[in-house]
Amino acid sequence: MASNFESPFVGSLVHAVDRSIENVEATPRDFSPDLNVERTNSNNQPYSRSAVVTNGVFSVSCAEEAAFKRNEVKCSPIGGALKRVFDTAVAFAAFAVLLPMFTMICLAVYVECPGSVLFRQKRIGFNGREFICLKFRTMAVGAERALREHLANNEDARQEWQATHKLKNDPRVTVLGQFLRRSSLDELPQLFNVLAGHMSMVGPRPIVAEEIPLYREHFDDYAKARPGLTGLWQVSGRNTTTYSQRVAYDVEYLRNWSFFRDLRIIVDTVMHVWEGDGAY
Repeated sequence: MASNFESPFVGSLVHAVDRSIENVEATPRDFSPDLNVERTNSNNQPYSRSAVVTNGVFSVSCAEEAAFKRNEVKCSPIGGALKRVFDTAVAFAAFAVLLPMFTMICLAVYVECPGSVLFRQKRIGFNGREFICLKFRTMAVGAERALREHLANNEDARQEWQATHKLKNDPRVTVLGQFLRRSSLDELPQLFNVLAGHMSMVGPRPIVAEEIPLYREHFDDYAKARPGLTGLWQVSGRNTTTYSQRVAYDVEYLRNWSFFRDLRIIVDTVMHVWEGDGAY
């Protein structure tokens, strides 16, 4: 059953999408980090909004791909030029103000666990195209092996990973990383993604390719916008929500976008980050 949850942004559409996803039986899929997923649309081609998974393999027909690429040329992200100008101005201003903090975090991450201070991961952006999403590294170097062993020996953790693609008690996360995650400071490098045009200040959560099937038919909505550094999900419970609720918040935001709503979400994000609500 769909879970009960409340937020100042919740509307009937959120509940409807949440129920539609929860009530449809899904084929269990293994999202363990050692899963080798073959994607047929390589070379940075966009994922089709109707992409499906069969036996762990993403597939998309040539006709669907051609139609999707034609549509890509014609449409622009939700919010258009106004949203892009706003994103660029805010990202520049935020980076200028936070530069000393950037420097301190980089030094702290390296001192605690030498290695790259940034974590890079492919995420799905506007029109289904992949981009490299940046974060401060919050995990020990070579932590994927620790995760594989943890999931292999802990059934509850494995089920949590398959359901949400997250772990509340993640064995890979360093002590500093726990602080960065709780404070959301690990996401500050995404300001560079905003400046590069891969992301927006406000938008849907940037997902990985393996999450596309979990969005079901609602991936069509997701692909209409740039993913956000923050968004409706982040101010509506964040990691305390179910996966279907996360999707529902993204769909509700995208179908009812307004510039003033973006401003409200940014203000609410500052308050939630200060209080540390739902972050881990």
